[in-house]
Amino acid sequence: ITGAEADDIEAGWRRWVAEVNSGVADARHPLSELAVIDDLGTGEIDSFSVSPDGQVLFYRTIDYNTGIARLYLMHVDDPSSRREVTSDQRIGLESLHPLDRRVTAINGNRFVYIGRAGATDRIYVRRYEARRAGRGIRFRTRAVATHDLGIYPGLLEAGYPALGPDNSLTFTALNRDTGFLNVYRIENADEEEADLLQSTDDHYTERGLAVDKEGTVWLSSDATPDGRYELMRHVDGDKRPVTDFPGRVDCGAPAAVDGRLVFQCDATGHVQAYSLEGTDAVRLTDVPTYFGSPSFDARGNLLGLVRMDGRRRLVRLPPDRLLSIPAEEDKAATATRRTRVMPSATTNATAAVTDTTLPTGPAPPTEATVPMTGATVPAREAIERSRANGLTGSPGNGRAGLWTLAREPLEDVQNYDPYALRNWDLLALQGAAATGPFAVADAVFGDRFKNHIAGASLLYSGYTDVGEFTAFYIDRTGRTAYGGSVFLDTGLQLAPPLRTLQHTFLLQRLGASFDVEYPFGRYVSIAGSFSPQRLRAFRFTDTSTSFPDETRFSGFATEGRVRFAVDTLRHSLFGPIDGLSLVLWSSGTLTFGSADPFGSTTADFHYYRALIPGYHRIVAMLRLAGGTNFGGSFREQYYLPASYNLRAIPETSVDLYGDHYFLSQVEIGFPLSPVIADSLYLQGIVGADVGGLAFDADEAWRNRAAAGVLGVNLGIGPILLRFHFGRTIDIGGRDPERDWNSYISVWLAPGLFTF
Repeated sequence: ITGAEADDIEAGWRRWVAEVNSGVADARHPLSELAVIDDLGTGEIDSFSVSPDGQVLFYRTIDYNTGIARLYLMHVDDPSSRREVTSDQRIGLESLHPLDRRVTAINGNRFVYIGRAGATDRIYVRRYEARRAGRGIRFRTRAVATHDLGIYPGLLEAGYPALGPDNSLTFTALNRDTGFLNVYRIENADEEEADLLQSTDDHYTERGLAVDKEGTVWLSSDATPDGRYELMRHVDGDKRPVTDFPGRVDCGAPAAVDGRLVFQCDATGHVQAYSLEGTDAVRLTDVPTYFGSPSFDARGNLLGLVRMDGRRRLVRLPPDRLLSIPAEEDKAATATRRTRVMPSATTNATAAVTDTTLPTGPAPPTEATVPMTGATVPAREAIERSRANGLTGSPGNGRAGLWTLAREPLEDVQNYDPYALRNWDLLALQGAAATGPFAVADAVFGDRFKNHIAGASLLYSGYTDVGEFTAFYIDRTGRTAYGGSVFLDTGLQLAPPLRTLQHTFLLQRLGASFDVEYPFGRYVSIAGSFSPQRLRAFRFTDTSTSFPDETRFSGFATEGRVRFAVDTLRHSLFGPIDGLSLVLWSSGTLTFGSADPFGSTTADFHYYRALIPGYHRIVAMLRLAGGTNFGGSFREQYYLPASYNLRAIPETSVDLYGDHYFLSQVEIGFPLSPVIADSLYLQGIVGADVGGLAFDADEAWRNRAAAGVLGVNLGIGPILLRFHFGRTIDIGGRDPERDWNSYISVWLAPGLFTF
């Protein structure tokens, strides 16, 4: 890529490593000197806020096993006071934006957080009280107000909230129409219908906000000639820099605690903590890695985030260990430290590349305070003005780079054609065959963006009349997904009135289906389909002979289906580990002939939860399910494989067929061995099944059965081998056999090989 020799690259790399780590051994604040604050809840802390008196922490954690972010309150003097405020990845609060921007703010009696709910972010204002209970402190909270950014023209997302002493709320927000971040203000955060004021109107980025006890707004912005982030004071609509570090140095994360303003800056080559003493910046730390998001607690300890033992940790540095190094000393060393060595791509030699003076752009425009009160005229004028400014070539949020990027002419660029064969890939393929004859095959194709999916599935068992075939196409380009298929489907039915395996017939459907699915949000969707088809009922042993009159039919029909689904499940190598799933499904078939219409309704609910917070290998599962069929003789009976439904019934029993069923299951999965190479694991299962299945609703209850379950799951890559054993329990229904039933089943990870 570079055209340089490997030895030259290696030499340059070693010099760079030595330069970056040159001050580690001499750091005056080694990691061993930092006091780590543990027991912060589930996951790893990634941002925090401190109340103005330094007594209460309000912070966010992220659980990397599940992706769930949580917010906690904790008093600095009592770690046991920790209280979980909320969590995301659920209906009503989809994301707390972990690993992105700070979304928390707190003062003496209120806290604020920002999260995505639906199409836009919402700002939640809550009141809290910290009360002493015995030897500890307990928090009481209640809702005050919620501000939906969707009611304000163009606003999409928000971050870096800051509460003022006058109960005002300042934050940055992204305008979807212009693509720029600006500072906004709500005068009274407790009012649901509060007016919104826009404080800045430019093309620069604000990457942090703080409000001191006088109500002054401090922020970090790249509204500088060379695109660096400097600490600025926001006064009367103007952003006035209060720091001026040379070179490619960024300052940010301001915090105002107990009358002191503290912020971070990477002037030493590592992010360190600084405070503003009058008009001068003073460095407080000398940590070998970084000391980010600094703040103070009530005792004057400096709090911050460091990377330690492979994790981001919240640490405390006592006041008597704080440094007081004038920022001028760091500025003087910046030019020498920023000299970097890299291989030359043209001479294959090692060349030194130093920072040079970056081009100076136009000065930041003066910002005026513009009222934004819902759909008023000033709001629309502000948006139109921002749009106009966006086309004038004003400096954007980016910065000048050290190297010039190569540019290619666009004469040969072509529009992407999702239907061109060159843009399609094989996503999944599987097949099997055996003498008999028997053959099964699946193939799925998709375009590069996976917006268009097509596939086919074939099952042949030696008899054309009982074969199965499906070919489908799905268009997921827009929010609403559309699809269609042609199919031949054959299912086994038990003929009335005996309902035994010796009295069976086949119901075959040949037709097409037109499908549509609409998501209400990230977790909730509704889908429907319409299917014209031809129905045929016949015996498996002799397709030319008829059987009981009530099951004799050959003619046309139409089927309609609707499905409502809620799915917040999070998965790991071991399967679902958190969340819930609810599927409600109903279908109806109208026949054109002598047969009566028929249909079915089913419901299936799953809930998963880790029994030990933060440890996802011991998981409890609760399942509740039920279904009912209605209509004529062709209503399609349920078949519940015993191995993962009712493990109190032998797998070959006719009692696994019926028109009505109910089912409840409880399982706990736990590790029997460590994970080997991220693909092989052994899991133990203990649980219980209770349920019933029959052709009559009352009989389903009378035929209820229960079993205690022990089992082992062996995971080999995407294949799961289940060895389960069920011991029947007498619950007053069917006569228990008082014996162990054994079940072996093979599962494939969903979505990997088949659709």
